[in-house]
Amino acid sequence: MDCSEDSLYLTLTSPDINEQVHYTLDGSDPTPASPVFTAPIFIKNRNADTNVYSMIRTCYKVHFWLPDWNPPARNVFKATVVRARLFRNGYFPGPILTNTYFVDDSIFWKIWRLANRVCRF
Repeated sequence: MDCSEDSLYLTLTSPDINEQVHYTLDGSDPTPASPVFTAPIFIKNRNADTNVYSMIRTCYKVHFWLPDWNPPARNVFKATVVRARLFRNGYFPGPILTNTYFVDDSIFWKIWRLANRVCRF
């Protein structure tokens, strides 16, 4: 993984040259139709992207003593979810590996991955 202040390039590899790494960036399960990893995946700070999921109302004022839902006042942190799976002809696919990446210069760990390895600045 090659890290910088506001982005990173993620490399996916297989220990077997006969296996192909298929991946997704939308949270879906990788299938043989998913993109094949051929070059490092660019992951950037997405905080300037439009708030989508945080704008979905998930609760309603059902009791007068409970606060009502309010949309976020500003853009929220956004993650990039990378899911990968190994495929080889004539074999069952490998397990799906999922990692979530936050890239932001205001987080204590400027690039933070929710699992195993962390790049710190």
